[in-house]
Amino acid sequence: MQQCECGKDKRMVPCFTVNYPAELKQELMTEEELLKATRFSCTKVCNQTKTCKRHKCKRICCSVKKGIGDPDGHHICLQTCNKTLTCGVHQCNEFCHIGFCKPCRVYSREPLYCPCGVENNYKLDPPIKCG
Repeated sequence: MQQCECGKDKRMVPCFTVNYPAELKQELMTEEELLKATRFSCTKVCNQTKTCKRHKCKRICCSVKKGIGDPDGHHICLQTCNKTLTCGVHQCNEFCHIGFCKPCRVYSREPLYCPCGVENNYKLDPPIKCG
């Protein structure tokens, strides 16, 4: 019995493909047969939650197992967050993440005058933070 790389599926294989030493396997099998016998990938989709806790891994026979870790970074979410920032105008352009987005980093280079229009003396000089 041989398990696939992700551990979600099994298949029956001849005993020698799993238990014989590598030198003996090379004598009994062609290089193509040897590769096919040693690497078994199933067709199941991973569906584990990525680091952002919003998206799921869609890799086929993903070798990342729960509790073991992710040394190759397959479960790090690389999608753009795109949530609206607290300014209400711009979107977060960071990788998808857990928790609140960072504050808006957009600054205006134009002076900001009092919206009432009565006092032209009340203005904010640039740079002015968005929102």
